[in-house]
Amino acid sequence: MAIAKKPTTNKMNIDLTDAIISKGGSSPSEQMHEENINLKVTIRLPSKMLNMIDNYLEKSISKKTRTCWVREAVEEKIKKDIV
Repeated sequence: MAIAKKPTTNKMNIDLTDAIISKGGSSPSEQMHEENINLKVTIRLPSKMLNMIDNYLEKSISKKTRTCWVREAVEEKIKKDIV
């Protein structure tokens, strides 16, 4: 069994660690108040619907991503029903 010396503490590392801890940061709730923040959302779609969307996008002239297409569809629905 190998025996090693006790590690020595480095004053500079302790000072750096204390500086980082005391610096702090903003909490996630403070960050949520920003406008136009994009949040990740998981949605569940039937495979048939997803295949229809993918087929439409493959045949489309404009090369939109599935995410972009879904975002535009939601925006249309909001404008139609809410605004």
